[in-house]
Amino acid sequence: MIAYDLETAIMQRGYKREQGLILEIGACDIFHPERQFRCFVNPCPTKLTAENYMEELISAGARRYPTATHCNNIRYDPEMALPLSLALAEFLNFVGTDAVLVAHNGRSFDDKIVSGALSREGLEWGKGTNFLDSYHDVCKKVWPGRRTGGYKLGNLYKKFCVHDNQSMKWHTALDDSIALSRIINTAAKETVLNNMEASGHYVEKEYGLDKMNRELGVRLPKGFSDTIGKETRAVVENILRKRTTHTVTDLCIKICLGAGLWLPRKLRG
Repeated sequence: MIAYDLETAIMQRGYKREQGLILEIGACDIFHPERQFRCFVNPCPTKLTAENYMEELISAGARRYPTATHCNNIRYDPEMALPLSLALAEFLNFVGTDAVLVAHNGRSFDDKIVSGALSREGLEWGKGTNFLDSYHDVCKKVWPGRRTGGYKLGNLYKKFCVHDNQSMKWHTALDDSIALSRIINTAAKETVLNNMEASGHYVEKEYGLDKMNRELGVRLPKGFSDTIGKETRAVVENILRKRTTHTVTDLCIKICLGAGLWLPRKLRG
């Protein structure tokens, strides 16, 4: 599973998401968080320099002042930016095949913008790629009815990832991707806790109870999912809330996906 984020130019009225101009791509492998991707992108057909990049972006449909402000915030370096086709190719290589890509509000924003850019460059998503929107498909279901702070990425991170010590530079593609990966880890635990029976059935029938007991160092008995009571719930909750290892969070994500608690989708078209 790959968490990813885009930073884009702010477009003039009349432009569709698929026509958006990508300025930066960031991504983080949730199962292997040390594996990361980041690059600045040149979305224009001409070579960009420090002197011409703003005018080129405007000619391609960007609004001047909000785009200039955003470029300054992300420290956009036009001379280090990869041509769009090369940036997309390297991103696709990082993602690989049969991946689940997760972006916050990706259904309405990131997925559409990348799909449009791929189409323009004659490229396609990797075989077997599926898409999960962490805003709609995960966070709004795991933490329903949030008012204070809503479902903005930074607010979710500060609320539910309180044990992380990393200082994030918000609205930069890589840091937003890293934050999203940690939110997904937390949300996966909560999803399993909220769906104990379905999670237990998946473990017993598909993942392997002996394998899970061995990985987590527990002794849940066969058939436990059919008789989940207070004691079993307490054991599982203790494991998920107190252990913060990758083994625990990775297992929870696999359960969420394998048991159908989270439903990634294919993109149309």
